[in-house]
Amino acid sequence: MVSISDPEPAKFVLKTCLDKGSMTLVFRHMVGNGSIFAQEKIWRVRRKINAMVLAPRHVNKFTDVFARNSQVLVENLAKIAGTGDVSVWEYLCNHVIQSACETTLGDIVNLHPNEFQPFCEAFMSYFDNVIKRLCQPWLYNISLYKLLPEAGRQSAKKKIVWSFINNLVIRNKEILEGKGDGLTENNNNTRAGDTKSLLELLIKYSKGYSDTELREESLVLLLASIDTTVSVGGFALVLLSQHQDVQDKVYEEIQQVLEDSDRLIGMDDVKKFKYLDAVIKETMRVYPTTPLIMRKCKSDIKLPSGLVVKEGTQLVVNIYGLHRNPKYWGPDANQFRPERFLNATPEQLSAYMPFSSGPRNCAGYRIGEISLKVIIVSILQKFRLKPSSSFTYDEQNPLRMKHTLVTKHVDNFQLQLERR
Repeated sequence: MVSISDPEPAKFVLKTCLDKGSMTLVFRHMVGNGSIFAQEKIWRVRRKINAMVLAPRHVNKFTDVFARNSQVLVENLAKIAGTGDVSVWEYLCNHVIQSACETTLGDIVNLHPNEFQPFCEAFMSYFDNVIKRLCQPWLYNISLYKLLPEAGRQSAKKKIVWSFINNLVIRNKEILEGKGDGLTENNNNTRAGDTKSLLELLIKYSKGYSDTELREESLVLLLASIDTTVSVGGFALVLLSQHQDVQDKVYEEIQQVLEDSDRLIGMDDVKKFKYLDAVIKETMRVYPTTPLIMRKCKSDIKLPSGLVVKEGTQLVVNIYGLHRNPKYWGPDANQFRPERFLNATPEQLSAYMPFSSGPRNCAGYRIGEISLKVIIVSILQKFRLKPSSSFTYDEQNPLRMKHTLVTKHVDNFQLQLERR
């Protein structure tokens, strides 16, 4: 195994070695040949379709969904404002899952409330346990793993998830073929205009995906949407609570863009939040959602340094190390300073890859960025974030992390909410 934390060899590997490492095999029990974890030959075909599905003309329309759901998030947070230290994790997680399911699977998820909550619980719990298995290499052996009680519990969760997705795939197909009814005109969750869910777009552009392929890609899109937004959103809110000067600048920008209005945020507004964009990028630099990327050499390769890596070698691109490399980010590389992205150098930008790099980078990163901006703006419009008293944060005490489905804050994203 070779670990890389320098941008030149990292980009070379991510461009040259397109097969994921053996560690990703544990995800295929749930997502099958979903494009994130699929072999190169399968990924190439599906990537072209995903590029059309995730084009800006489609993704930008989801801003209305994020804005509407963010109002519900704010209403729920208002119930705990002024009560001292609170964890925003559960509130943020529920919001992100709801928005991700609605944009990925369509409005009809709202017609199945009795099935939706068990699906969410099974989905999150399943992938949290996958991460635990990743930390126990002796369980990579499928034959051995199947003998354990945990394998049975994972299969039960998979059954719940697959059943929910399969039903929605069939339902969407019926609606698109004119054989079923969509949401009623009076349903408050109806999407405006011609906005289509990602599943609808997959059906349209694939022109023949089987129900299994539609399920696999829907799960991948869900996983990617939830992964980035929950983790980065949580860390951004905690960092803003600990850096009042940064929070004040973001709030000032919000006032300038929205002109002290309570209207829902639109895509034109999202594009104007330049400083907030720097805050989000700095959050992803210091606390990347995916700290490591695995790739496997299918043949001998020579890195730019001249080092020859043999066929079959597992390559680890250390995103966490790359993002904190003082060679590119300076002696304050471990500090949260959004201003660095207002005038970042080409060398720094080359050492920044929160969504990977090369042909297999994250195709849906725009959805996460839009959702994050809407969430943070909606919360800061109504609340001032104050530091939690439950942990100490300073240069000697950075936020501690743990890795489950997403990168989490060990102290559970604690902060205080004060009404403005």
